Amino acid sequence: MSTDIEQYIQDKVARGDFQSRDDLVETAVSMYRDLEEHQALRAELQKRLESARNGSVAPLDIASLKGTLTAEFREVDSV
Repeated sequence: MSTDIEQYIQDKVARGDFQSRDDLVETAVSMYRDLEEHQALRAELQKRLESARNGSVAPLDIASLKGTLTAEFREVDSV
């Protein structure tokens, strides 16, 4: 690990921003995972927007959507 990263970690822990080195690493990894998920969702959205621009969009089936959401809400209410 580079000395500037090591110093950054030590400073953050010393300031009380994190309880320990492991706490900072765990937070950083969690944030990186969130970033990866965000990037994957953004890529999927871009793909779908491109499909829409190319005319590859099916009409929205409101009845089906309502049924799906109703079923999901029932599952949540039963938990």
